[in-house]
Amino acid sequence: MMNMAHASNIMLIFRIRMIFFVLMLGVSVSGFSANPSEHPDSAKSRNIFVRLYDFVMSPDTTKITEKPKYNFFVGPSYSVDTKFNLGLLLTGAYTTDPSDTTLMNSYISFPGQVSTGGYYMIGIEGTHVTPHDTRRLNYASRISFFTPSYWGIGFDEERNDNIRTKYQRISYSLNSDYQFHTVHSIYVGPTLHFNYTHAMKIRDISLWHGQAMTTMSLGAGFVISYDTRDNLNSAYKGVFVEVVNRFYPDIFGHRSANFNITEIETNYYHPLWRGGVIATHFHGAFTLGTALWSMMPQLGGHMGFRGYYEGRYRDRNEMNIMAELRQHVWRRFGFVTWVGAGTVFHDFSQVQYKNLLPTLGVGLRFELRQRSNICLDLGFGRGEMGVAFQLNEVF
Repeated sequence: MMNMAHASNIMLIFRIRMIFFVLMLGVSVSGFSANPSEHPDSAKSRNIFVRLYDFVMSPDTTKITEKPKYNFFVGPSYSVDTKFNLGLLLTGAYTTDPSDTTLMNSYISFPGQVSTGGYYMIGIEGTHVTPHDTRRLNYASRISFFTPSYWGIGFDEERNDNIRTKYQRISYSLNSDYQFHTVHSIYVGPTLHFNYTHAMKIRDISLWHGQAMTTMSLGAGFVISYDTRDNLNSAYKGVFVEVVNRFYPDIFGHRSANFNITEIETNYYHPLWRGGVIATHFHGAFTLGTALWSMMPQLGGHMGFRGYYEGRYRDRNEMNIMAELRQHVWRRFGFVTWVGAGTVFHDFSQVQYKNLLPTLGVGLRFELRQRSNICLDLGFGRGEMGVAFQLNEVF
């Protein structure tokens, strides 16, 4: 009789094969439906398989203009939290000065997601770069419904899988900053963040330690960054350092609290050989004051720490570090492999070797547009795994 571990491995292989199959279907949709004017030979004279072959085999030569060039993409993923997902993505690239070939492109995306695990999400996100790169507007807004698991707060509770409980969550978030170029490669500006989270149908409310089930937070502050990257989405070389500080005042009664969150991110990119790039990443988030459970720094999920259940590990502070090898292989295809570690903690005395969470994995890359990749990553953590589908690199 087949044991459970072997059965799980077979199911995993099946899911991964399904992912690559649907990924190719997604490529065909993105290549043919968004910009028909780029394909003068219509379906009347060329069947879809020939057009798919040409799209995959040919480099992207799309000319970026002031009007966004949109692509529509459908692709799957699988993770331990949301189960089997179908991602929908409408993404566009444009420039604010077509005559300036050195200006970085601007981007706008409309992501959506549905899953067998009861996860539903729609959103909008992007970066607008003004002529001469004097200003940058970053924005992201999402609304979602999910029935996740919850392990409580702090590493000691969260590593105990026997205490987790189920609940339903509705959340809305808006995050934006407007940065001005100052000297050299330094940008500074204001930042704003709003978050609304409502938890309901909770099986074990004791894990919330008396905190409100509905939270609202409005924070404002500043961002300062140093950016020498050669591309915002898929850098081959350069350095990116950013510090974001926001204060969240208690303005919504029992649904809010006074606290401050400071985030620090540093990325380094260096070409190794033809088509090969090494990328390193550090991220830390540190809280002062009364941190709400919905606003605590987290590891996992779409936060970029691949291979872990989103929201399982949360506390007042978080740090993680990663190194990733990115290699172009053939035509539009490439792969990545990474290794890293991270942790969450109440104070720095809890940053210990036994509390470190490892992450490692491999990923497939498909260049949808120049320097803009569709990413499919298989990540492994401590007793967990997940397959993530997204547009562009996590850092």
